[in-house]
Formats: sequence, structure tokens, C-alpha cells
Amino acid sequence: EFVLLLNKVDVPDGSFTRQAINKIKLQFKKCKIHIREVDTPTYALFNAKIEQNDGWDLVFKKYIFDWKTNIAPLFGKNSSLNITGYYNPILEKLLTEYDTDVVKTRREKGQEIHTHCWENVPYLFLWTVKAKTYYREIVDNITVTPMTFFGTVTKWKIEPRAHEK
Repeated sequence: EFVLLLNKVDVPDGSFTRQAINKIKLQFKKCKIHIREVDTPTYALFNAKIEQNDGWDLVFKKYIFDWKTNIAPLFGKNSSLNITGYYNPILEKLLTEYDTDVVKTRREKGQEIHTHCWENVPYLFLWTVKAKTYYREIVDNITVTPMTFFGTVTKWKIEPRAHEK
């Protein structure tokens, strides 16, 4: 039996994340390994259980990586959030240089951080999702605001379909 530690906030019932966890459990079950979930109701309790480093075999932790996120604690020498145990002074320097309001520098250092992590960090997967929006031709005047997708929906125009005119 493996114990899977997760935060209930990150894995709500009916969510895509819950579906992914269920698929992971199913794969383990096919290998005759039972997964028992230990879910915590808050981030504070979740992080405390991780720091105890006892009572779990697998951890599901959700991170959001965007331009506003400070990822430095994930690689800090004495940080409790550094669950991979990886530390490198070169990466520390890049993360310090990344912490700026200068967009060009931030982008350049972000690329260098990705390259360094890709080449050196164990058990860390970096990826990017290309955002795509699909809509029918009858919808016009669409503006996409990523953090609040339907924030401008009142300005969209819907034309009748050809057979409805």
C-alpha cells in the first residue's frame, strides 16, 4: 500500500484534477498496488505533513507557474518547499536576477532558469501549455482575458447562422 498525500483544495470532487488522480490510482491498481489517500483540508496542514516527511509515500502538489509566481522557495537551500532537495548557487543567482520589474530581464532570466532546471534538476517537469481558444464563426468581437475568460462576454456579438437569417 502506498499513501498518497494531497490537499483537498487542489483536488475537489468532480474536477479534472480528481479525474487525473483516479487514473493514477487505477494504474497502480493494475500493478496490484493499493493507493490510500490522505487528504488535508488546508494548505497549512498539507505543508506541515510534507515537512514531517512521514506517513506518506507519494505527494500530489499543485503549483501555478506564471509571471507573478515566486518559485525561488522551491530551490532554496534551507527551504521546506524544496521537496526535490536540489540546490545550486548558479540557479539561486538566476532566481535573484529574475526577481525584477524589468520585463526583458525577467523573460531572459526565466529562459535561463528553465534551461538550467531542464539540464540539472531531478524529478521536476517543466512545460508550457499553448493557450488556444475555439469559437464558432457566428461569434464576433471576442476579446480573451486569460485570468477572467468571460469578463468581456457582454461585448461579444452573435450573428444569426446563415439558415437563420
